[in-house]
Amino acid sequence: MVKLNAIAMIASFAEGEAAVAGGFRFSPMTLMMVALIIMMGFSVYKQRKRGKEIEKMRSAIGVGDEIVTIGGFCGTIVENLDSEFVLESEGTRLKIKKWAVQATVNKEDAPAPVTGGKG
Repeated sequence: MVKLNAIAMIASFAEGEAAVAGGFRFSPMTLMMVALIIMMGFSVYKQRKRGKEIEKMRSAIGVGDEIVTIGGFCGTIVENLDSEFVLESEGTRLKIKKWAVQATVNKEDAPAPVTGGKG
């Protein structure tokens, strides 16, 4: 009898009328929406975690550190301003925003470089 009920539930689910204990019915569209909301929640969680790691890395940067910017410029920090760094590379100085720093180079106590890839 239990096997027969299980088969009936599977058949009703395939037709879009899945039954749950208590007689509550919901459509496959509802299941897809719940799954989508859960996936979006995980995505937001990962993005916030990655953002915190990036901020931690950027706040640990000081004068004398070698960095790489998001545009690919490499150089050494010679001055730390409120929202900018002064970067020196081969005798040339540039002002860059702190948010433009992608990674630090050869710094043992710095967090690992942050990559833009998924995962």
